[in-house]
Amino acid sequence: MKKILFVAFLFATQMVSAQDKSVKSGALNAYLQLKDQLVVSDSLAAKVSSAQLSKLLKDMPVKANHPDTLAKLNSAKAKIVKYAASLSKTGNINLQRQYFEGISAEIWPLVNKTKGSTLYLQRCPMTGVKWLSLSKEIKNPYYPKNMLGCGTVIATSN
Repeated sequence: MKKILFVAFLFATQMVSAQDKSVKSGALNAYLQLKDQLVVSDSLAAKVSSAQLSKLLKDMPVKANHPDTLAKLNSAKAKIVKYAASLSKTGNINLQRQYFEGISAEIWPLVNKTKGSTLYLQRCPMTGVKWLSLSKEIKNPYYPKNMLGCGTVIATSN
């Protein structure tokens, strides 16, 4: 009987862990979609992606080995949820980019250890704004008309 309970516990733990990774990966995908939509100035699609990002992050558990680190990660998560919710309520592309700047400033510690694809933390040297990308190629979501290629890779995950 103890063996059955132990196996059931391990299975449940693995299921929760898999769900956590799925939520984290879903949040990252929503963020990357949002970034791509801002590159092409699609404010309507950005509203949808930011609402999805907000919902997924609300459900995402945060784990850390140190209480101070956990507090910082939970604070970052709360800020991102707030920015994403605000972004989802406006159709003004310039205002959306301002909210995205807040999201991007906080998201790196939450997703940089996501298994799978390599992430690139990029920064526009003229303004200091940051964003994440799956590609080394720079596509600036803040100034796509005037400075689409302006930026550098400043960190890489994995």
